[in-house]
Amino acid sequence: MIFKEIRIKNLFSYYGEQIINLTGQSEDKNIVLISGRNGVGKTSFINSLKLLFLGTTKELRSFLLGGRLLTESQYICGYSDEWDGIFNHLAKKNGETECSIQITWEEDLGNVIVRRLIRLLPVYGTFEQKLIVKVNGRLLGDEQEDDEPEDFLKKRLPDEYVPFFFYDGELVQQIAESRNDEQLKQTERLLGISNIDILIEYLKKVEHSWKKDAMDQEVRHKMDEQTREKDRIESDKKVIRACPITYNP
Repeated sequence: MIFKEIRIKNLFSYYGEQIINLTGQSEDKNIVLISGRNGVGKTSFINSLKLLFLGTTKELRSFLLGGRLLTESQYICGYSDEWDGIFNHLAKKNGETECSIQITWEEDLGNVIVRRLIRLLPVYGTFEQKLIVKVNGRLLGDEQEDDEPEDFLKKRLPDEYVPFFFYDGELVQQIAESRNDEQLKQTERLLGISNIDILIEYLKKVEHSWKKDAMDQEVRHKMDEQTREKDRIESDKKVIRACPITYNP
């Protein structure tokens, strides 16, 4: 995917439709860095992109109010006086009812436009949400063989890759400021890995395999013989433990 344009309308700190043009990138300049002082909308920008690809996930709904998990309705429409909701407060005050995030990109299929639209309904706390995908101007889902819009997105960017693709520097700051006993948990959350120890063990096995493949054939043959001998000894130990010898004087 090569992003061309991002449009954010009435989401978080963005009032009205804001258009970000990304057509200046090249193969050697393919990373977009968002910087600025506190309060200019960096987190709003990242969360808008996450909202497009993931929807209202548990992670987004628990990022606020000290980690308290909000319902989908509370996250979108607001929660008491503590949280105004994702709908921009000025837009809501002026009677607007729609907010959205849209990305245009190029890929092998051609031009793709993806838009997640959220519309507030007259009854407080109710809303409707729709994901719209167009490929070369054709609305996805019109034909039976098409992928559903959500499946289409997950094939382009699986959920577990989103934190890497849209990298939030504030999470790194949280890790740096956390206590030592919390750093592992914070790192797992950032990377989307349930157990880092499993990953480390897997990488050790891969490294061992690479080193073995790079060995001289004769050395590798001797190593295989030693490994088989070790396995035989371990097997004999298990048999001895299972069948203890009783001595009767």
